[in-house]
Amino acid sequence: MEEKKLNPDIFGSAMMDYYNDHSSEDIIVHSNIAEDDIIPSEYLFRNWSGMPSIEKIALRNCQGPVLDVGAGSGCHSLHLENTGIETTNIDISKGACEVMKKQGLNRVYNTPYFEFNEGKYQTILLLMNGFGLVESIDNVGHFLEHAKTLLLPGGQIIFDSSDLIYIFEEPDGSVRFNADKAYYGEVNYRIEYRNQLSHKFDWLFIDPRNLAEIAVRHGFHVEVLYEGGNYHYLFKLTQQETEK
Repeated sequence: MEEKKLNPDIFGSAMMDYYNDHSSEDIIVHSNIAEDDIIPSEYLFRNWSGMPSIEKIALRNCQGPVLDVGAGSGCHSLHLENTGIETTNIDISKGACEVMKKQGLNRVYNTPYFEFNEGKYQTILLLMNGFGLVESIDNVGHFLEHAKTLLLPGGQIIFDSSDLIYIFEEPDGSVRFNADKAYYGEVNYRIEYRNQLSHKFDWLFIDPRNLAEIAVRHGFHVEVLYEGGNYHYLFKLTQQETEK
């Protein structure tokens, strides 16, 4: 069996391949909590008609200017730009940033969220469970404090996430957690594409109760815009203006 090669930009490679020749090879997602998941490369380039309801609701709630974090191929920002909303896009994937530029997005930065400090925005947008870049529940406060440096007064953060409690539910309704983990929503992933593997990385899924408790402490109001199957939520966090 051919040994799999390490590729630190799996998603970028898949996006470049699909953009250049419409390669339809799947991306395989390995995790430490569930069976492998499959992401077709073409799904990363979906247009409005191919987006799930949760994403359409998120985009309808965006107010510009928008900072799209983990923007991928830029499919969400392309839609927003077509509706007249100005976007800025950041992604740690060099390939993704190249694809966004090739598709006509002008404000594209190949930089991590926590290192980005350009401009002020009315909306920070993270879709496809993009909030996971926070990595652990202990980092949520840090994420929100950095968001304050990027948001205009009264600005908002819109993102989707899942409460993974359903994975640990027993047939009798009880819940059995992994005692080795501080929080059950912290997941470890590895991505595979064309016999290449990414580095392992941590990702966070957060439940509404813990999110609300942390957000309030950092000056944000939490609203659930949508709830789907398997406890999949769309959240809007609005920065509360401080009294003068």
